[in-house]
Amino acid sequence: MKYCILLFYLVFVASSFKVNRNDQFIVDSDGLRRVFHGVNVVYKLPPYYPPVSEGFDSNDSLSDFDLDNLVSWGLSFIRLHVAWEGVEPVRGQYNYTYLEEIDKIVKKCEAKGVTVLLDSHQDVLNRFFCGNGFPDWTIARTKQKEFRFPYPYIFSKIHTDDEGVPLIEDCLKKKFVLYYLTAEASKTFQNLFDNKEGIADAFAEYWGVVANYFKDHKNVIGYEIINEPIQGSIYHSIREFLFPNYGNNHNLLPLYRKVHQQIRKYDNEKIIFFEPGTTDLIGAGFKDTPGGEEYRDREVYSYHIYCFNVDDYSIPKNEQVCNYMDSFFFATKEGVAKNLGVGKFMTEFGAILDTPEGNKELNYLLDLMESRFTSWAYWEFKYYADVTTQAHPGQIESFYDEFGQLYTNKVKTLSRPYVTKICGVPSSSNFNRVDDDSYFLQLDWRASDKCNGKQTEVFLSREFYFDEVHYHFTKCSGCTLKAISKSYYVVELPEDFKEGTTISLIVTNHE
Repeated sequence: MKYCILLFYLVFVASSFKVNRNDQFIVDSDGLRRVFHGVNVVYKLPPYYPPVSEGFDSNDSLSDFDLDNLVSWGLSFIRLHVAWEGVEPVRGQYNYTYLEEIDKIVKKCEAKGVTVLLDSHQDVLNRFFCGNGFPDWTIARTKQKEFRFPYPYIFSKIHTDDEGVPLIEDCLKKKFVLYYLTAEASKTFQNLFDNKEGIADAFAEYWGVVANYFKDHKNVIGYEIINEPIQGSIYHSIREFLFPNYGNNHNLLPLYRKVHQQIRKYDNEKIIFFEPGTTDLIGAGFKDTPGGEEYRDREVYSYHIYCFNVDDYSIPKNEQVCNYMDSFFFATKEGVAKNLGVGKFMTEFGAILDTPEGNKELNYLLDLMESRFTSWAYWEFKYYADVTTQAHPGQIESFYDEFGQLYTNKVKTLSRPYVTKICGVPSSSNFNRVDDDSYFLQLDWRASDKCNGKQTEVFLSREFYFDEVHYHFTKCSGCTLKAISKSYYVVELPEDFKEGTTISLIVTNHE
């Protein structure tokens, strides 16, 4: 078994990735279409990365034990924060010690067969705005104290420490989305879009440093330019703020192109992930991509879906309303990616308490994504100093509660069976929960044997769903399903296989 697991990892690390523009799948160097399930790992306070020691901590660690758990749960993808404030705390001075720590995490993931997306995460930009992500030297501050953050919320008293940084306990008293509308935070975003004092140039150069450092890491799938940006300052232009199509194209796209140019100086191969503005709820999208026509096979439209009609634990107040919102958002976001001819990836969703209602909401979204073979990353694996969430306790969004106990039902929900790699062209996938004890996975695809000797792979959780594995193929009497590790299986084709045969695989946990 150890040999099989080692072989699984060695096969993995030889991969690099492109986008098949015909069907939007991410494809590896063997020609296998890939589906990724994973988690976010975003550490928002110094040192801006989780401890990589051998030990386990339910709030902070990303150890071998954690990675082994994730892989055993079918979650072999991590969206990893690489903080601008960590890379360039002083303008023009790059902190390579910080990058070495991120490098340790990436290599540890590589050893475990985990794919990594490097993410420049920000939430309200900077600690002076109750946020995180951008260095102190990038932010716009007014000399007049009465107009400083959190102006214009003049009735929101926020105490500060000796440096003038708002106290977290006061920040948590207001919805963080409101802080995007404060004058100084909005001005900082506008300065970025306008490249005032070369801030956009500096942001792009930071990305160039990151790309140059990680360009040779085979398990790094790519770079996500920025997390959840607003597409315009409401004080600068109502049109840019309220009309996402205009703001996306007038502000974000030029910034993304600038970043693209810097990244491509050092890395012309990895995928660049890009998001719309946070208020782009209708799928306004972009008129073009950061790299244009030449690079659309190396670009992915990254998006997030959260239902707004929820309580403080992200539990839907009305299931039907959330189902409608989820379906609408999903259709519009998928439509943008298709129209642009790029890949698609839901890089955030969830952030929800482990309850029957919460897991039902998760399953609804997971079913939507399965129907389109959409890859995803749950928010978030652990608490990781997430000081920009109003969830109380903050651990409700993670895999572990405030007492360090695993949210078992949530993990079971996210450990659903799925096809991880397809040699050929998939047509449908359906994981069905017949009852609490009976499950089946049905996969249909036009099969191929031209993937450098590799074949279709499925994840079947032995821990949560398939204590026994029973399978049946149609139109392929000689096909077999072979275990390569505890919960990972590959399809083996017979010698007389005919290229392009449509195969149906049904896997159940009972005779």
